[in-house]
Amino acid sequence: PRVHGRVWTLGQAGASKEAILARPTFFEQWDGGVVSWRYLSEREPAALKREAGWIVRQGLRVAVDLASGLNLYPDLRLIDNLPGDYAASMSTLSNVVEKMSILGAKDLLLSLHRHPENNFTAEQTEAGFETTLRQLAAAAAPAGITLHLRQASGKPPWSLVEAARFVERVGAANLRLAPSTALLADAHMEPEAVARILDRRGGFWIAAAPRRDLSGQLWDAHAPVHRAAAAETEAVHGYLRLAPELPVILDAILDDADAEFLEVTALNGSVRRPAR
Repeated sequence: PRVHGRVWTLGQAGASKEAILARPTFFEQWDGGVVSWRYLSEREPAALKREAGWIVRQGLRVAVDLASGLNLYPDLRLIDNLPGDYAASMSTLSNVVEKMSILGAKDLLLSLHRHPENNFTAEQTEAGFETTLRQLAAAAAPAGITLHLRQASGKPPWSLVEAARFVERVGAANLRLAPSTALLADAHMEPEAVARILDRRGGFWIAAAPRRDLSGQLWDAHAPVHRAAAAETEAVHGYLRLAPELPVILDAILDDADAEFLEVTALNGSVRRPAR
């Protein structure tokens, strides 16, 4: 039986169908794929419709990740500190949500971004984040799309606790949390606290290991689990076991197909789920 709840990051620039067919054992390891927001933004609806038929026939779960573009500048922003840039960003976000329906994608991953350097207070920024996510969640809801706020290195919210509070303030029923096992392990967050938060708002796991520099500071939240030290590997497994029902995105940066296989194998104890 095919696995379920295990999602691979489709990092290639070409069509998702090509990336999957290049891996003959894909559906033995994964049942879904994450594509970049650019994948949808840069394609015409007709091109996406041609791909959609194959995706539906394979039963492929598709998630779209906005996090790489949410950087305040030069790509996308969630706050109205520059009206022209904000309007352009909202137009792009709306376009991505509309095109998700063509592919049958029901999951939209996103992050927040850094605060402006001047002329916009922290309070205005936080209020802007909340307002925009309410609007985006409301626009996505009719299509059955769920938003997942992912933990991202170098971006607010700075902890899973802060992320949970933010999601509660937004108050959208289709806004969930996507915690990073790498960031949780780096912060040594207590499993009980993680479990309490995810019991109410869990959406996805973002699975990778932390990697630190010689001074012990985190410099990579996308390290392969299969290359991590035993303590880091066990920490990742420990977090994943807290909410085994949540789908898992394998988020490590991997060099080749061999590394992909080793990564799946390293996580099998926590994420292998036969089809129901």
